[in-house]
Amino acid sequence: RGVPTGLLLLHVTLVDAAPRDAVLRALLTLGTRYDDLRQAVAERNVAWDDRLLDQLTAPVALLDPVEQLAAQVASAALGSRSST
Repeated sequence: RGVPTGLLLLHVTLVDAAPRDAVLRALLTLGTRYDDLRQAVAERNVAWDDRLLDQLTAPVALLDPVEQLAAQVASAALGSRSST
């Protein structure tokens, strides 16, 4: 028990442009990734809204480090706030 007996190699192709609800569902299936992202954005004094996910491509949302995503989302949100 606990000893690897095989190896699985999985190739996936991620679609860049995916609807927000698809990205959201994917994030929710990845353990705490969605909650971690929400928290990291909130730590940057940006109120969370799922519409913030619209700024991310699916591969970026699913593969990039959460802190990097939070910085990107927060920067864009703060930028749009100052231009209104």
